[in-house]
Amino acid sequence: RAIEISKCYLHDSGQIKQLERPFAEGIYVGDGAKLKDRSNDILIAENTLERIGNASQGGEAIEVKCPTYNVRIIDNQISDVWVHSGGAINLLFDSVNYPKWRTDPEIEVRGNQVDGVRHTRNGYDAAGICVGSNGIIIKDNTVKNTQGPAFLSFANAANTSGKVRVYSNKLHGGF
Repeated sequence: RAIEISKCYLHDSGQIKQLERPFAEGIYVGDGAKLKDRSNDILIAENTLERIGNASQGGEAIEVKCPTYNVRIIDNQISDVWVHSGGAINLLFDSVNYPKWRTDPEIEVRGNQVDGVRHTRNGYDAAGICVGSNGIIIKDNTVKNTQGPAFLSFANAANTSGKVRVYSNKLHGGF
């Protein structure tokens, strides 16, 4: 808890060829294997993430897994991302219950610039921002040049509360 990732340059994730497939995330919050991680109070701000993934191995620039909470993703520059599914900013794209006492994830995505998102050869979606839960604010972002929709929403994360609020964004492409 209380993690800040600020003013970093993250690039070329997933570009090294090796026997095992390379992971291609820029920033990965939570434990994707067990989905039990309660990471919280996280700020991801003013970072540059570029050239994430490749045509064979996709990833996300910023991935937030269930059931983490209280995450702020603010004023990041994201470009040239290959995803398998979901989006460059991928939020709670998991089918998992939140604990009964903490169902509002309280995630804010504000002021980010996303440019250039494609899906891998066997992938799909390739959205700029992909949401899979309630309790998320998407505000003042610019998304352009996506192979899929600029904004994509699924109902994956179970029993989450709060609202999905999307406003004051510049979304070039589908919604």
